[in-house]
Amino acid sequence: MAEKHHTDRNQAPQWWPSAVWPGLLFAIIVCFFWKLTLTNQYTWLENPETANQLLPSYQFQAGEWHSRHIPTWDPYIDGGRPVFGQANNGASYPLNWLLFVAPLRRGWIRQSYLNWYFVLIHLQAALFCYWLCRELHRSHAASLLSGVAFGLGGIVGATNSPALVNAAAWAPLVLLFFFRVTRSDRPVASAALSGASLGMAFLSTDTQIPVLLTAMMAGLWLDHLRSRWRDLKLLLIFCVFLVAISALQIFSMPSWPRLAGSAATLDRYVGLTGLSLALLGAVAAWREHWVQRVAFIALVGLLYPHGSALFLFHLGSCILIAYGLESYRLANLLTTRLTVWVLCGVSAVTGVAIWVLTVTRTPFDDRLGMVLLVGLLLAGLYSAGGRLTAPAATVCLGGLMLLEFGNIGTYAYQSLQQGAPYLKKLSEDYDIAGFLKDQPGPVRVTAAVEDIPYNFGDWYGIEYFPGEVDTANFRIGKTPSRPDQLQVFEARSGLKVYQIRAPQPYRGHTPHGSARVYWGASLSAVGLLGSCVLAWRTHAVR
Repeated sequence: MAEKHHTDRNQAPQWWPSAVWPGLLFAIIVCFFWKLTLTNQYTWLENPETANQLLPSYQFQAGEWHSRHIPTWDPYIDGGRPVFGQANNGASYPLNWLLFVAPLRRGWIRQSYLNWYFVLIHLQAALFCYWLCRELHRSHAASLLSGVAFGLGGIVGATNSPALVNAAAWAPLVLLFFFRVTRSDRPVASAALSGASLGMAFLSTDTQIPVLLTAMMAGLWLDHLRSRWRDLKLLLIFCVFLVAISALQIFSMPSWPRLAGSAATLDRYVGLTGLSLALLGAVAAWREHWVQRVAFIALVGLLYPHGSALFLFHLGSCILIAYGLESYRLANLLTTRLTVWVLCGVSAVTGVAIWVLTVTRTPFDDRLGMVLLVGLLLAGLYSAGGRLTAPAATVCLGGLMLLEFGNIGTYAYQSLQQGAPYLKKLSEDYDIAGFLKDQPGPVRVTAAVEDIPYNFGDWYGIEYFPGEVDTANFRIGKTPSRPDQLQVFEARSGLKVYQIRAPQPYRGHTPHGSARVYWGASLSAVGLLGSCVLAWRTHAVR
């Protein structure tokens, strides 16, 4: 009998799911951020921290990269300071360098590039979580929903800090490769790549998430070594790659970062849909050892008395969502009824609260109505149970989840047509900058924070001292602060420039720390190169 040597054309190639599902995830993320990707009428930059500090820092770094200089020293703020080792400026993160070398518009960083950059780092977080859930043998649809929850919900979706998102994005890969270590799946390479992923989180320049992940991994390694102490060498490999890759940042830091407490608000959670799926997943798959570990991580993040620790709750909950999606239709009747009654109770309490606030004419957030609506729809969806097909249930749950995330994340994006006072302030003082740059000799400017709330030095490339200092020879303000200040210019914004006749002798900071930056950059480069080779040779993404 003749053998068949041709391929069945009706059978999809094996690479099809690996390409289509991440593509679908990309489409979901882009459509979710439609305000940033499909229009030019909204911005995520309109908040004090981003507009006043982060954007000028990005502008300075982009200008240095386009001048073919690696920005190691910032001479424009407080008499000069190192660039690497600072918190939240993104200088040490290699993927940020792609943004800094992107074409400028008349010397300024483009807002459209910043919008897509913000969207793509959320896509990176979602994609890495998708890969983690696939490694845990979850279905494509469940992994997709988990990735969407991680990239768009919780503290990752609510923040406007790119450094935090960049650090959080690597958390799923840290767990993915550690999971391979526990399965003895190329343990040496997996331990190295797990440490490298944590090192990349440190390079993001965020000061909170990397510390949390380090504490989490310390606990996971201790738990693993209790039964397999011979894997101590793998822990050493993990630490070597962690230190090597993060060296550029940690060698340059003036002090070791500490956890800072912040308010734990409801917008940091994964929503009613995500939380209910996570609880159902934990109950249904509790016998699996990894589910117990992930649930413990989420519980620690929820109970730890620091607002930033909620990231661990977010990470654990999003992983459990993949288990919950696959098991909620098979849950027993008691669990289903209990879930429905809890959701109805939450909706009832929310409805009563809205009614009381309306009757008493007390102002309240209109987004409470969305909580009421989602709670009722979710209760009805769970009541349907097995009467819905798996694809229909996935689409409905995913839609409710996106509805909740939009109620928290993109809801707050400022419309440029309604005014953007923080961004507008950046462009108001261009005439002051032009006047100061035309002055002969060195120019050192000081100003009160009330008059110049942003990083004037990095934004315009002028040596700037926030506050009142005696060594500056020019001052920006509405009125003079001393008799020896002579007005020499008045801007369109109403601010005036005063020349200080007798400034104190100036002793600027000399560039320092270059040796630490050199050795840190060398170690990071070697670690990154070794990690890339390992990832390529071991087919890290499968």
